[in-house]
Amino acid sequence: MSLLLLAFLLAELFLLVDLLQTRYISKNPDKFSEINVILGEHPNLPAVNLYFAVWFIGMGVLYYFSLVYILAAVAIMEIYVTVRNYKLGIKFA
Repeated sequence: MSLLLLAFLLAELFLLVDLLQTRYISKNPDKFSEINVILGEHPNLPAVNLYFAVWFIGMGVLYYFSLVYILAAVAIMEIYVTVRNYKLGIKFA
């Protein structure tokens, strides 16, 4: 497996986990708040879905143009964010 494909798959996998965690935050505004400045503190589900749809498309573009280092950076960031969310008790929705 190439490094490009590995970085792409890891970025997509953890982006999906982040999406599910962010949807949980959106459905539980009394317990959690979002720290993403683009989404705001209490995003609604359509905003969350649109935001992540753009990210998923962006990952495909990065893969198409073989931008392995950016994909790897996104994968590392997403792993960090999702582990942090897990430690805070944020589940999937």
